[in-house]
Amino acid sequence: MPARTLGTLILIPILGFAVISVLNEHYFLTKLVRDPFRYDSSLLRSFDSNSSSSTTTTTISLEKIPVQGSISESSQESKVLGINSMTTSNISIDISETCKATFSAPQLWQRYLPKIIAASFNTDVPEHPSEISSQATQLVKLHSLLHDILPPSQLRKAARNLPSFQHETIEYIIEKVHKRMSDPDNNAPVQIVVFGGSVTLGRECYPSRKRLEEQTCNWPHRFELLINTLFENEVVKVTNLATGGTGTETGSRMVKYWMYPKDLKESGGPDIIINAYSTNTGIGTNLDKKRYAMQDFIRAAIESKPCATPPLIVSVDDYLGNSNGANNNVLEELNYAIVLEQIAKWYDTVAISYAEVVRDIVYKDTGNSTFFTKGNVHFGHLAHQTVAWSVAFAFLELLENHCDDKHRESISIGKQSRYERQQHNRSVPILPPPLTNDLAIQNISEVWKASEDGAYQDALDVDCAAMNNTNRDPCITAWIAQNRFYGTQEILQFMRRHQTYNNGGWKVERNHDDGFAFKVGYTANTPNASFSLEFKDIAKDVKVVTIFFMRSYGEKWKDSKARFSVTSNNSTLAQHDIDGVHELEHSLTLIERFTLSKSVKKGETLSLKVDLISGSAFKVMGMTICRY
Repeated sequence: MPARTLGTLILIPILGFAVISVLNEHYFLTKLVRDPFRYDSSLLRSFDSNSSSSTTTTTISLEKIPVQGSISESSQESKVLGINSMTTSNISIDISETCKATFSAPQLWQRYLPKIIAASFNTDVPEHPSEISSQATQLVKLHSLLHDILPPSQLRKAARNLPSFQHETIEYIIEKVHKRMSDPDNNAPVQIVVFGGSVTLGRECYPSRKRLEEQTCNWPHRFELLINTLFENEVVKVTNLATGGTGTETGSRMVKYWMYPKDLKESGGPDIIINAYSTNTGIGTNLDKKRYAMQDFIRAAIESKPCATPPLIVSVDDYLGNSNGANNNVLEELNYAIVLEQIAKWYDTVAISYAEVVRDIVYKDTGNSTFFTKGNVHFGHLAHQTVAWSVAFAFLELLENHCDDKHRESISIGKQSRYERQQHNRSVPILPPPLTNDLAIQNISEVWKASEDGAYQDALDVDCAAMNNTNRDPCITAWIAQNRFYGTQEILQFMRRHQTYNNGGWKVERNHDDGFAFKVGYTANTPNASFSLEFKDIAKDVKVVTIFFMRSYGEKWKDSKARFSVTSNNSTLAQHDIDGVHELEHSLTLIERFTLSKSVKKGETLSLKVDLISGSAFKVMGMTICRY
């Protein structure tokens, strides 16, 4: 008898059956997650029999998941057993073979369902820390969700638009996955970057914790885990650049100015760019504002990799309403969904909606916390997992459509897509004209022709021969405060390099916002606070300055207002006053962009002075100083 087993048996009289239950559960779960197809039902029955003496494990609660009919304890076991009994070989997906035969997304999904469930299991779930059965409960819930509540017929609601003319980009991504699978040592994974707010960070993903973010719980992490588990290889690397309280306007600047981590810049930038700002951008009834913000992001993203294959642009909607200060009218809360599809179709991009997948389920019972938290835009870990499933299923449908197009020979040599870069010898894709209120049918053909000639694009005259991965951004400085990527030390280093004056009123601060974890920023905490920055011998021409700032509420922020002045060669080139307070009961990171009266030329000096002219608090969250 092995020593470890003997030692365990010696401890039984002291520790009781709980230890045996914990050990068996750990063994079962570890083996199941590593290989969900190898272990038969006897292992799970052994686990159940060993834990049956505990009252906390004899009944597995499904909380309020609205399964079809009642689920007895025996049927719960059979559902978990279904993870092992489904007929499929324990092989990873071979993407190189995918388009060689007709297939459907539901077929692939069902074929790999056991592996999808295993990939969705998360040992970090703290839902019932005192119950031995908590992890077994999670497995039951995952299987019940995918089998009873979210079958393919429900998940297919996720895809709100799939592109028709993005064959070059999709082929590039497929080829990159294939190379990674064949030779992972010499081929990088597909780079995916996700932009969003606090929902995308995973705030309240585990409601029992008061955390601003949950890196192992949020849906981008779960999506990465799901895809890499299915392929049994790190075929994708997801970089989550979400920042709490930010909206699409912030993401547009980050994409446009290549505000990526160093390793992502050096790898050539993202292959897939995901906009998940639906919660903050979706608030309010102004459709024009939403439309402008969303298409500004998409246009910046499409143009963000001149001289290279354009990235795949994806918009993800996870907003079901319920924000403080938002309308309580259902039709008004559907405005974002309307604009999402409208803009995606106009620009031929991907639109995915978790909200549409679960909307009918949620609205039938808003007291059910599985997918929705009443009175709160944030939701729990099962909802985050469902977002990951929704995105994955929509990607499968995208692949299905792409393969179907290939089978129908709709892609012929020499045929030009809407975004063909070779037209007019362009280094960037051709974009349609912006979708605005003054765009009329009477003159749309003329406007479209002007758009094809580059009338509405920023980055047309790029020297591809001189282009590399480190000089794509047009800025002399570009940063936004993020706890994971640009935190206290980075802000302090920036100020040490460029700050020439501080009257003591400004400092790096990490304070509690809304009672949650720390947010970092450069903050004024006294009246008349002032500081100045100087950028000598600038490496690029500068024409535009953008300030990221926090607008908050409450007594601390009363009358908050700061003045930003840009000067060069003793001339004031721009001066803007920015309010730091609003009436909404949450904090938002917003942007103020100002164009200089004339460019500051390469080699010259630029100065920025910031004065608190009203109130006693203001928070700078970042800045960009750029050519355009």
